[in-house]
Amino acid sequence: MRHVKVRRQPAVIVLDSLLSVPLNARIFGNERVIIAATREAPLCRRRRLEQKGAHILILPSAPGGGADLKALLRELGRLGISHLLVEGGGRVAGSFISQGLFDRYMIFCSPLLIGGEKSKSSVSWPDRLNAARKKLGVEMSFRRVRSVGPDLLIEAAPARGL
Repeated sequence: MRHVKVRRQPAVIVLDSLLSVPLNARIFGNERVIIAATREAPLCRRRRLEQKGAHILILPSAPGGGADLKALLRELGRLGISHLLVEGGGRVAGSFISQGLFDRYMIFCSPLLIGGEKSKSSVSWPDRLNAARKKLGVEMSFRRVRSVGPDLLIEAAPARGL
């Protein structure tokens, strides 16, 4: 819950292909929890999460592992969900970006440099996708830049079709 006054809190949607989310996770304090899993998820785990009030979507597996994101978006559309805010790590963000399943990208830049020999990129997708597109990354177009406290918020969109 974001503690923002709205008519209805948005659904919490979790990508968890094997349904490993802890049964005491804070997400279960939300009114609507949807967990996207694959057929490999144990049936007994599915039942326990449904008892906690979660709606479980069983989706086909994606070629690189995890749930098929296009199937996820179709199922969410059937549930009446037409807008999605994706928050996640570099792999989740990279999966949506590399498949062209986004229309805006919000980037927070903090006055903190994170580095080191083992530090990771904030967005990650398989190198084969860059080779197939013959480009290193995805071209973006800046739409808006503004200050949010000590940070910068950059709103960007794909420069052209992926």
